[in-house]
Amino acid sequence: MTTNETGSRGWRWRLLRPVLGGGVAAGTMAARLRQAGAQPAVIAATGSTLNDVKAFGALGDGVTDDRAAIQAAIDDARATGKAGIFFPAGTYRVSRASTEPGDRWSLDLRDVHDFTVAGEGPASVVKLVDTTERTSDWHVFILQGQARRVVFTDLVVDGNRTGLTEPNEQSHGIEVEAGTEDLVITRCILQDCFGDGVRVLGTPDADVRRVRIDDCLFHANKRSGLGVQRALEQILVIGCLFEATVSDQSIDFEPSGADSPTDFTIDGCTIRHTNRGPAVALTGIRGSDPVVRVKFSNNVVTGGPVFCVDVAQLTVQNNTIVVPADLTGNRIPLQVQRGGDSLVISGNLLMNPSVETKAALALGEVNQRQVSRALVTGNLCRTV
Repeated sequence: MTTNETGSRGWRWRLLRPVLGGGVAAGTMAARLRQAGAQPAVIAATGSTLNDVKAFGALGDGVTDDRAAIQAAIDDARATGKAGIFFPAGTYRVSRASTEPGDRWSLDLRDVHDFTVAGEGPASVVKLVDTTERTSDWHVFILQGQARRVVFTDLVVDGNRTGLTEPNEQSHGIEVEAGTEDLVITRCILQDCFGDGVRVLGTPDADVRRVRIDDCLFHANKRSGLGVQRALEQILVIGCLFEATVSDQSIDFEPSGADSPTDFTIDGCTIRHTNRGPAVALTGIRGSDPVVRVKFSNNVVTGGPVFCVDVAQLTVQNNTIVVPADLTGNRIPLQVQRGGDSLVISGNLLMNPSVETKAALALGEVNQRQVSRALVTGNLCRTV
């Protein structure tokens, strides 16, 4: 099986032993990860090494701005065909690349191929620097251009939202943009971003394709843990934990423009929602461009409802969704309205133990936008 073939649970990535060179050998990195209690990280290229960012001058002392050194390690790996970069244990502070209007990031993974960004688990942290200046869009990592076959593994990405005096909500941990394909984010922590932990955004002429996010923790991000925009296809989110989202949805589909997401699976996640908005919003673009073939299954959602708008071929199956009795506003645990077609809703436990809750499950027409062709079966609904 090659490194981007699919198996029963998605991509299977092999650990490939490289030729020893000037960076960190894959076998050495795997040994370090085992010592840290993690499984061996995956390497997506044969006969290559990872650049140790400390060999390029990064200190990881939690104080020094390491951005230039880390970017140099990235650029060298891209130019010489190495397998990526490696962060030994430490906290690596990173500034904005520049103040030019188009430079919206700290670390640029533009056009990388067969590239791994690896750490040693929770001990390896990449964190934005403190600043009192007003900041616009500012992402810790950005993937753009023709990024292909990229893996993030065993790393903490920290947006440092409390250390930014005037931040912008378009400030994300990992920003995935048009043209990115075959991306895996596994065993990472995405925390304290003023925007989203991960945001995925394509364009109608350059979709983001084949993304797998698994076994990740999304913690205390202000806007969303996962932000889902337009022009996306074949996205898997599996076995992740979302908690303590500050202001918006823990998982937020908010496509604009044209080309709603298609073929999106969210499975086996735990979502501990702590603000007054919906925990999950599954929405398409209004009218003739719904989100298509979304499967939301085997998840445990507490603290807020799941709200769906402009959806087609939606499956919501075998979830537990519990809305607290004291929640104001939308109390209904699962709701589909303003456009829905060909839905399967089955085997869910839907609860809001409040006498003021009108229903545990609602499908409704709003503004002459109806919900049609729905199979609803085997759900346990409780409102008192």
